[in-house]
Amino acid sequence: MARRRGYLNNLDELFGTPQATPKLFARSLAAESIVINEMYSDEVGYRSQVFPEDDILVLYYQLRQSDSQLSINGKAPQWSSPPPNTLTLYDLREQHTTSGASGFHFLQFGLPRSALREMAETHGGRITDMPSVRPPDLLDDPVLTHLILSSRTALANPGRTSRLFIDQLGLAATAHFSRRYMGLEEVRLVAKGGLAPWQERRAKELLCTHLDGSIPVAEIARECGMSPSHFARAFRQTTGLPPHAWLMTRRIEIARALLRSPALALRDVARQAGFADQIHMQKIFKQRTGVTPGAFRRDQAH
Repeated sequence: MARRRGYLNNLDELFGTPQATPKLFARSLAAESIVINEMYSDEVGYRSQVFPEDDILVLYYQLRQSDSQLSINGKAPQWSSPPPNTLTLYDLREQHTTSGASGFHFLQFGLPRSALREMAETHGGRITDMPSVRPPDLLDDPVLTHLILSSRTALANPGRTSRLFIDQLGLAATAHFSRRYMGLEEVRLVAKGGLAPWQERRAKELLCTHLDGSIPVAEIARECGMSPSHFARAFRQTTGLPPHAWLMTRRIEIARALLRSPALALRDVARQAGFADQIHMQKIFKQRTGVTPGAFRRDQAH
Protein backbone atom coordinates (compact mmCIF):
# COMPACT_ATOMS: atom_id res chain seq x y z
CA MET A 1 0.00 0.00 0.00
CA ALA A 2 1.30 3.43 -0.89
CA ARG A 3 2.54 5.70 1.83
CA ARG A 4 -0.21 8.15 2.74
CA ARG A 5 -1.18 10.80 5.25
CA GLY A 6 -4.35 11.42 7.19
CA TYR A 7 -4.87 7.88 8.47
CA LEU A 8 -7.88 8.74 10.60
CA ASN A 9 -9.63 10.47 7.72
CA ASN A 10 -9.14 7.62 5.22
CA LEU A 11 -9.84 4.45 7.15
CA ASP A 12 -12.43 3.21 4.67
CA GLU A 13 -9.82 3.24 1.89
CA LEU A 14 -7.07 1.89 4.12
CA PHE A 15 -9.00 -1.18 5.21
CA GLY A 16 -10.83 -1.69 1.93
CA THR A 17 -14.20 -1.87 3.64
CA PRO A 18 -17.32 -2.27 1.49
CA GLN A 19 -18.67 1.18 2.32
CA ALA A 20 -17.50 4.39 3.92
CA THR A 21 -18.51 4.99 7.51
CA PRO A 22 -19.58 8.31 9.03
CA LYS A 23 -17.04 10.57 10.69
CA LEU A 24 -17.63 13.28 13.26
CA PHE A 25 -15.13 16.00 14.14
CA ALA A 26 -14.78 18.00 17.32
CA ARG A 27 -12.73 21.14 17.64
CA SER A 28 -10.06 21.70 20.23
CA LEU A 29 -8.38 25.02 20.69
CA ALA A 30 -5.97 25.67 17.78
CA ALA A 31 -5.40 21.93 17.34
CA GLU A 32 -6.19 19.19 14.84
CA SER A 33 -9.69 17.76 14.78
CA ILE A 34 -10.55 15.00 17.18
CA VAL A 35 -11.94 12.12 15.14
CA ILE A 36 -14.65 9.71 16.17
CA ASN A 37 -15.19 6.81 13.81
CA GLU A 38 -16.99 3.51 13.52
CA MET A 39 -15.44 0.89 11.24
CA TYR A 40 -16.82 -2.46 10.29
CA SER A 41 -16.34 -5.09 7.60
CA ASP A 42 -17.04 -8.76 7.04
CA GLU A 43 -14.11 -9.00 4.66
CA VAL A 44 -11.27 -11.38 5.55
CA GLY A 45 -7.71 -11.42 4.33
CA TYR A 46 -7.26 -7.65 4.37
CA ARG A 47 -3.86 -6.08 4.98
CA SER A 48 -3.29 -2.54 6.22
CA GLN A 49 -0.09 -0.63 6.82
CA VAL A 50 0.10 2.59 8.81
CA PHE A 51 3.30 4.61 8.55
CA PRO A 52 4.41 6.81 11.47
CA GLU A 53 3.13 10.11 10.08
CA ASP A 54 0.25 11.06 12.38
CA ASP A 55 1.08 12.23 15.91
CA ILE A 56 -2.13 10.76 17.28
CA LEU A 57 -3.04 8.26 19.97
CA VAL A 58 -5.97 6.10 18.92
CA LEU A 59 -8.41 4.29 21.18
CA TYR A 60 -10.20 1.28 19.74
CA TYR A 61 -13.33 -0.18 21.31
CA GLN A 62 -14.03 -3.64 19.92
CA LEU A 63 -17.65 -4.40 19.14
CA ARG A 64 -16.94 -7.93 17.92
CA GLN A 65 -14.18 -10.53 18.09
CA SER A 66 -11.49 -9.77 15.55
CA ASP A 67 -8.49 -11.96 14.73
CA SER A 68 -5.44 -10.45 13.08
CA GLN A 69 -1.66 -10.47 13.04
CA LEU A 70 -0.10 -7.22 14.21
CA SER A 71 3.47 -6.05 13.69
CA ILE A 72 4.72 -2.82 15.31
CA ASN A 73 7.82 -1.12 13.89
CA GLY A 74 8.76 -4.15 11.83
CA LYS A 75 8.94 -6.57 14.75
CA ALA A 76 7.79 -10.17 14.43
CA PRO A 77 4.01 -10.24 14.06
CA GLN A 78 1.86 -11.42 16.92
CA TRP A 79 -1.73 -12.53 16.95
CA SER A 80 -3.97 -9.79 18.21
CA SER A 81 -7.46 -10.93 19.16
CA PRO A 82 -9.02 -8.40 21.52
CA PRO A 83 -12.40 -9.72 22.68
CA PRO A 84 -15.61 -7.72 22.34
CA ASN A 85 -16.17 -4.79 24.72
CA THR A 86 -12.47 -4.16 25.29
CA LEU A 87 -10.48 -0.99 24.79
CA THR A 88 -7.00 -0.85 23.23
CA LEU A 89 -4.57 1.98 22.52
CA TYR A 90 -2.33 2.51 19.49
CA ASP A 91 0.27 5.17 18.84
CA LEU A 92 0.29 6.36 15.23
CA ARG A 93 3.89 7.54 15.54
CA GLU A 94 4.75 3.85 15.23
CA GLN A 95 4.45 1.77 12.09
CA HIS A 96 1.65 -0.77 12.26
CA THR A 97 1.10 -3.62 9.82
CA THR A 98 -2.05 -5.67 10.25
CA SER A 99 -3.17 -8.79 8.42
CA GLY A 100 -6.77 -9.68 9.13
CA ALA A 101 -8.04 -13.23 9.46
CA SER A 102 -11.59 -12.14 10.19
CA GLY A 103 -13.91 -9.20 9.80
CA PHE A 104 -13.97 -6.39 12.31
CA HIS A 105 -16.24 -3.85 13.95
CA PHE A 106 -14.89 -1.18 16.25
CA LEU A 107 -15.35 2.35 17.48
CA GLN A 108 -12.37 4.63 17.31
CA PHE A 109 -11.45 7.81 19.13
CA GLY A 110 -8.37 9.67 17.88
CA LEU A 111 -6.60 11.96 20.36
CA PRO A 112 -3.97 14.18 18.70
CA ARG A 113 -0.98 14.87 20.93
CA SER A 114 -1.40 18.53 20.00
CA ALA A 115 -4.82 18.51 21.71
CA LEU A 116 -3.39 16.73 24.75
CA ARG A 117 -0.51 19.21 25.02
CA GLU A 118 -2.92 22.08 24.61
CA MET A 119 -5.08 20.74 27.42
CA ALA A 120 -2.02 20.66 29.68
CA GLU A 121 -0.84 24.14 28.70
CA THR A 122 -4.31 25.56 29.30
CA HIS A 123 -4.10 24.36 32.89
CA GLY A 124 -0.49 25.40 33.43
CA GLY A 125 0.81 21.84 33.48
CA ARG A 126 2.74 19.38 31.36
CA ILE A 127 2.14 15.91 30.04
CA THR A 128 4.57 13.09 29.35
CA ASP A 129 5.49 12.31 25.76
CA MET A 130 4.39 8.69 26.09
CA PRO A 131 1.28 7.40 27.87
CA SER A 132 1.64 5.19 30.92
CA VAL A 133 0.18 2.25 28.99
CA ARG A 134 2.01 0.78 26.03
CA PRO A 135 0.15 0.04 22.83
CA PRO A 136 -1.52 -2.34 22.24
CA ASP A 137 -2.25 -2.96 25.93
CA LEU A 138 -5.86 -3.36 27.03
CA LEU A 139 -7.28 -0.46 29.05
CA ASP A 140 -9.67 -0.99 31.93
CA ASP A 141 -11.24 2.45 31.85
CA PRO A 142 -15.00 2.86 32.43
CA VAL A 143 -14.82 6.62 31.77
CA LEU A 144 -13.31 6.33 28.29
CA THR A 145 -15.53 3.37 27.51
CA HIS A 146 -18.61 5.42 28.39
CA LEU A 147 -17.45 8.38 26.30
CA ILE A 148 -16.69 6.25 23.27
CA LEU A 149 -19.96 4.33 23.47
CA SER A 150 -21.79 7.65 23.80
CA SER A 151 -20.66 8.46 20.28
CA ARG A 152 -22.53 5.57 18.64
CA THR A 153 -25.88 7.34 18.50
CA ALA A 154 -24.18 10.44 17.14
CA LEU A 155 -22.45 8.42 14.42
CA ALA A 156 -25.75 6.81 13.44
CA ASN A 157 -27.62 10.15 13.43
CA PRO A 158 -25.14 12.92 12.58
CA GLY A 159 -27.92 15.26 11.44
CA ARG A 160 -29.51 15.10 14.88
CA THR A 161 -26.28 15.53 16.82
CA SER A 162 -25.17 18.99 17.87
CA ARG A 163 -21.61 20.22 17.51
CA LEU A 164 -21.78 21.11 21.21
CA PHE A 165 -22.25 17.45 22.14
CA ILE A 166 -19.32 16.26 20.03
CA ASP A 167 -17.13 19.07 21.37
CA GLN A 168 -17.99 18.03 24.91
CA LEU A 169 -17.05 14.40 24.18
CA GLY A 170 -13.70 15.54 22.83
CA LEU A 171 -12.95 17.83 25.77
CA ALA A 172 -13.95 15.19 28.31
CA ALA A 173 -11.87 12.46 26.68
CA THR A 174 -8.82 14.71 26.29
CA ALA A 175 -8.99 15.89 29.90
CA HIS A 176 -9.42 12.37 31.27
CA PHE A 177 -6.67 10.86 29.12
CA SER A 178 -4.24 13.67 29.99
CA ARG A 179 -4.91 13.15 33.67
CA ARG A 180 -4.86 9.37 33.87
CA TYR A 181 -2.29 8.38 31.26
CA MET A 182 -0.14 11.42 30.46
CA GLY A 183 0.81 12.65 33.93
CA LEU A 184 -1.24 15.86 34.11
CA GLU A 185 -1.86 16.67 37.75
CA GLU A 186 -5.53 16.42 38.68
CA VAL A 187 -5.31 19.54 40.80
CA ARG A 188 -4.69 21.50 37.60
CA LEU A 189 -8.10 20.51 36.29
CA VAL A 190 -10.12 21.69 39.26
CA ALA A 191 -12.43 24.53 38.26
CA LYS A 192 -11.62 27.83 39.96
CA GLY A 193 -15.19 29.12 39.85
CA GLY A 194 -18.22 29.59 37.67
CA LEU A 195 -18.93 32.15 35.00
CA ALA A 196 -19.13 35.84 35.76
CA PRO A 197 -22.64 37.25 35.19
CA TRP A 198 -21.63 38.86 31.89
CA GLN A 199 -20.06 35.60 30.72
CA GLU A 200 -23.18 33.63 31.60
CA ARG A 201 -25.36 36.12 29.72
CA ARG A 202 -23.12 36.09 26.66
CA ALA A 203 -22.86 32.30 26.60
CA LYS A 204 -26.62 31.87 26.83
CA GLU A 205 -27.17 34.51 24.14
CA LEU A 206 -24.89 32.63 21.76
CA LEU A 207 -26.51 29.30 22.55
CA CYS A 208 -30.00 30.70 22.03
CA THR A 209 -29.04 32.21 18.68
CA HIS A 210 -27.76 28.77 17.62
CA LEU A 211 -30.58 26.58 18.88
CA ASP A 212 -29.48 23.77 16.58
CA GLY A 213 -26.24 23.51 18.58
CA SER A 214 -24.06 24.28 15.56
CA ILE A 215 -21.85 26.77 17.40
CA PRO A 216 -18.55 25.23 18.61
CA VAL A 217 -17.68 25.34 22.30
CA ALA A 218 -14.42 27.06 21.33
CA GLU A 219 -16.31 30.00 19.81
CA ILE A 220 -18.44 30.55 22.92
CA ALA A 221 -15.38 30.20 25.13
CA ARG A 222 -13.52 32.78 23.05
CA GLU A 223 -16.38 35.26 23.47
CA CYS A 224 -16.12 34.71 27.23
CA GLY A 225 -12.33 35.08 27.27
CA MET A 226 -11.75 31.49 28.36
CA SER A 227 -10.29 28.25 27.05
CA PRO A 228 -12.85 25.65 25.89
CA SER A 229 -12.15 23.31 28.80
CA HIS A 230 -12.33 26.10 31.40
CA PHE A 231 -15.55 27.38 29.87
CA ALA A 232 -17.21 23.96 29.78
CA ARG A 233 -16.51 23.35 33.47
CA ALA A 234 -17.41 26.90 34.54
CA PHE A 235 -20.67 26.77 32.58
CA ARG A 236 -21.63 23.52 34.26
CA GLN A 237 -20.70 24.89 37.67
CA THR A 238 -22.88 27.96 37.06
CA THR A 239 -25.92 26.34 35.46
CA GLY A 240 -25.72 22.78 36.73
CA LEU A 241 -25.60 21.45 33.15
CA PRO A 242 -23.04 21.16 30.35
CA PRO A 243 -23.72 23.50 27.41
CA HIS A 244 -25.33 20.89 25.15
CA ALA A 245 -27.68 19.71 27.92
CA TRP A 246 -28.62 23.28 28.87
CA LEU A 247 -29.43 23.99 25.24
CA MET A 248 -31.60 20.89 24.99
CA THR A 249 -33.55 22.05 28.05
CA ARG A 250 -33.98 25.44 26.40
CA ARG A 251 -35.27 23.79 23.22
CA ILE A 252 -37.93 21.98 25.23
CA GLU A 253 -38.98 25.24 26.90
CA ILE A 254 -39.32 26.94 23.51
CA ALA A 255 -41.21 23.97 22.06
CA ARG A 256 -43.66 24.05 24.99
CA ALA A 257 -44.36 27.74 24.36
CA LEU A 258 -44.81 27.25 20.61
CA LEU A 259 -47.08 24.24 21.07
CA ARG A 260 -49.59 26.47 22.85
CA SER A 261 -50.27 28.04 19.46
CA PRO A 262 -52.60 25.56 17.69
CA ALA A 263 -52.08 27.20 14.30
CA LEU A 264 -48.37 26.30 14.18
CA ALA A 265 -47.61 22.96 12.51
CA LEU A 266 -45.51 20.50 14.51
CA ARG A 267 -42.77 20.54 11.86
CA ASP A 268 -42.56 24.33 12.24
CA VAL A 269 -42.42 24.02 16.02
CA ALA A 270 -39.51 21.59 15.63
CA ARG A 271 -37.66 23.91 13.27
CA GLN A 272 -38.14 27.04 15.37
CA ALA A 273 -37.10 25.20 18.55
CA GLY A 274 -33.83 24.05 16.98
CA PHE A 275 -34.58 20.36 16.43
CA ALA A 276 -33.39 18.56 13.31
CA ASP A 277 -36.94 17.58 12.35
CA GLN A 278 -40.34 16.69 13.78
CA ILE A 279 -39.31 13.11 14.60
CA HIS A 280 -36.26 14.35 16.48
CA MET A 281 -38.42 16.75 18.51
CA GLN A 282 -40.97 14.06 19.27
CA LYS A 283 -38.31 11.68 20.58
CA ILE A 284 -36.55 14.22 22.80
CA PHE A 285 -39.77 15.89 23.95
CA LYS A 286 -41.24 12.58 25.11
CA GLN A 287 -37.99 11.60 26.83
CA ARG A 288 -37.96 14.86 28.77
CA THR A 289 -41.67 15.37 29.49
CA GLY A 290 -43.22 11.91 29.31
CA VAL A 291 -45.69 12.92 26.59
CA THR A 292 -45.49 13.57 22.86
CA PRO A 293 -45.71 17.14 21.50
CA GLY A 294 -49.15 16.35 20.09
CA ALA A 295 -50.42 15.08 23.44
CA PHE A 296 -48.99 18.12 25.20
CA ARG A 297 -50.80 20.41 22.74
CA ARG A 298 -54.09 18.58 23.25
CA ASP A 299 -53.73 18.85 27.03
CA GLN A 300 -53.17 22.60 26.72
CA ALA A 301 -56.37 22.97 24.71
CA HIS A 302 -58.54 21.71 27.59
